[in-house]
Amino acid sequence: MMVSALGLAACGSDSDGDVETTSASATTGHTTTSTTQSEESETPSASESAPETEPETPEDQDPEQDPEAQREDEPEQRSAPAASEGDAAQIRAVSEGLAGDRPYADYMQYVYDNTCTADIDRLGGRDSYREQIGEARKENEMWSEVAGGQGNIPDVHGVNDIQVQGDRATANVDRTLGGNRKTELVTYVREDGAWKTCASA
Repeated sequence: MMVSALGLAACGSDSDGDVETTSASATTGHTTTSTTQSEESETPSASESAPETEPETPEDQDPEQDPEAQREDEPEQRSAPAASEGDAAQIRAVSEGLAGDRPYADYMQYVYDNTCTADIDRLGGRDSYREQIGEARKENEMWSEVAGGQGNIPDVHGVNDIQVQGDRATANVDRTLGGNRKTELVTYVREDGAWKTCASA
């Protein structure tokens, strides 16, 4: 049952300033000096009032009260990039392939082919594992018989939120085992170009 355990572990405005400038021009038609002085005197006033009339910048807004700000922040909360379509398809296939009854030797072979080397080594290495597969073929038992009933065979409902960073990936696997449904974080590594479950990563 060590092998089974391995497989199961593997989801304002400036309008006031404009009005004052126009008035100054109308009352001093004989000279342009006062108009110029008036315009210059109004310029600092307009700049001083600018901070009071400027709209709030995104940094000044409360993210909890601004849905758009929350949406912009969401991608930054991810610990790794989302997987490409090809990687996501491979990772889903690996976890979904652990579900369903079959001859126990076939199940062991699937685990052998889709589990990282580090995890296989924890079970004694690949040579020892292959020997166990050979013995299982002689017994010719179904996985459900070895596992103690159909209820102990996992039923995978979905593999979600797949994230990839280099040759390491994670996914939330939604599955039922022993009558209990839960979502677990599963880790994968890429070995020889193929994604494999890897609890050791």
